[in-house]
Amino acid sequence: MSHDKFEEHIRKTLSGHASNMDTNAFWAGLENKRKKRRRFLFFWLPIGFLVLGLSTFAWFYNFTSPDTSGLAEQVETNIGMPAKDQPDNEAVLITGRKEDATADGSTDQTARSVSEAGQSAPAPPLQQTKKEVPKSASTTNSETVVPEFDTEIQATLSPKGTNSKEPAGATDLAGNPEEVFQPQTRNAVQADPLTELSRLLFEIDFASDFAQKPQAIILFEKAEVFPKRKTWETWIGFHAGIGAAIDQLSGTPDSLGNNALLDARQQAEKSLEVLFAGADFYLMHRKGFGIRTGLEFQQFAQQLTYEESNIEYFTDPNGLVRVYEFPDGSQIQEFDSIQVSNQISRNVVHYNYFRFLEIPVALRYEFPSDSKLGLFLEGGASLNVWKSATGKTIDQNTLLPEFIGEANQGADWFRNALNPEAFAGLGLNYIVSDEFEIWMHPQVKYRFGNVANPDYPLEQKLGSFSLQLGVRWKLN
Repeated sequence: MSHDKFEEHIRKTLSGHASNMDTNAFWAGLENKRKKRRRFLFFWLPIGFLVLGLSTFAWFYNFTSPDTSGLAEQVETNIGMPAKDQPDNEAVLITGRKEDATADGSTDQTARSVSEAGQSAPAPPLQQTKKEVPKSASTTNSETVVPEFDTEIQATLSPKGTNSKEPAGATDLAGNPEEVFQPQTRNAVQADPLTELSRLLFEIDFASDFAQKPQAIILFEKAEVFPKRKTWETWIGFHAGIGAAIDQLSGTPDSLGNNALLDARQQAEKSLEVLFAGADFYLMHRKGFGIRTGLEFQQFAQQLTYEESNIEYFTDPNGLVRVYEFPDGSQIQEFDSIQVSNQISRNVVHYNYFRFLEIPVALRYEFPSDSKLGLFLEGGASLNVWKSATGKTIDQNTLLPEFIGEANQGADWFRNALNPEAFAGLGLNYIVSDEFEIWMHPQVKYRFGNVANPDYPLEQKLGSFSLQLGVRWKLN
């Protein structure tokens, strides 16, 4: 069909809408509707997604923040109170883990016996004595004089290394001729007790920033919750989302060169929701950057409203058959049963679906975070590998540009739109465990294409704004 015939048909189909109103007012009303729709898609919808994202981030941050109320008092009490008043979890408070309560790798029975013995035996008074420190690889031959503190604290601070030993007759607080409870030290060299005490208090204060339970301060809990990542990690996952189309398939009026015709086409179309679903593969570096690829399915729904005309035939028993006129101006009308026709027009609503199967390739950067909730930035392009259209023509004699190629009338945009689709998004990811994460982010997608049919030159654009939710699992 030629361009002129197509324009004539469009104007005819819209004649019923504009027959009782001024033409300029009609097109002005259409332009106002278009402006309102664009204002919603480009202003209010992004603001809504932004508010939703910030609210979700604030809720997760508040939910995952540790409760450290009363932590300082608990630390001060457990370090400074007499041995008989200390709780049973003293070994946990000092070492951070029950299984590491003893330096020789045994169970926590020794640590428990230290606490239980402290309840019945009061701490010896503070003494100032001299103690010889044996020579080691990192010490000199000089004699070091160190103060000897309260027995329980001194037992806690005395490092046990390969080159150090306890004084003869040393016993634990229960009076047993055993080695007293000692935590693991950074090295096997005898250290100054004051230095060790300062180090332990510093580590306890550091651990209080992320301790989950005030009654059991775990010094290296952060390392357990966020273990050291490998240099490269592989993940697999799935995602799905829903959004709204930004542009109609009709493109812009300037690209057609005939505003009236394109306005008619744009008013006949209405872009609806966009659906996404896909499988993902990630290759992530421990510093936060990586690549995401996979396979993604997209479906664009479009509502097409057009006018359908039908001709109905019926019999009129009193139909005017012929009229006789005489020279004097008189007439004689002859009536009889005749067949007459009536044209009935109605608006028809139909839905067109445009489906794509694509391979996305995206660069991803995850911002460093000390909590389970973090931010990531992603951007890339999708390569189309398959597409399909389930659509309807305006009528039997007029084809939409997307389906011109089906009728062999020229190259159609939909079948030849192999242009990459660009996309970008900023989102949130929540670490459920070391091997499982949940992520969510708004995403903007855009694709360009051209219809090469000389009778209908048109630049096609297809974009969407969506909210996607996904999960992923670590493979290695």
